[in-house]
Amino acid sequence: MTRFELSGLPTAVGSMPHIDPEEACSLVARFLPEIPAWPQLPKRAFPENMYAQFSEGFPGVVVEDDRIYIDRAQDLDKPLEQLYDTYLKNKFKEYAISPLCLP
Repeated sequence: MTRFELSGLPTAVGSMPHIDPEEACSLVARFLPEIPAWPQLPKRAFPENMYAQFSEGFPGVVVEDDRIYIDRAQDLDKPLEQLYDTYLKNKFKEYAISPLCLP
């Protein structure tokens, strides 16, 4: 059996508080040179918010201006059931994320 050894490399999860993409990428390259990372900069533009990016297709989600929320006035029972059924059947392509346009 092969022995698993941890290499102790960091990982970049989440967003960065920067507005300037060059500054953010410079920090990533400086402190995380050996791992792939793509910084999200939600203070630069709302579409870089991870919730806005990855909630597409989720039942009841509304993204408008600089805001994201669940419209609970809708009857979400059937859409949530369909989402769960799709998950159980591993049909993830039905909820693929489309490219977002940034300002």
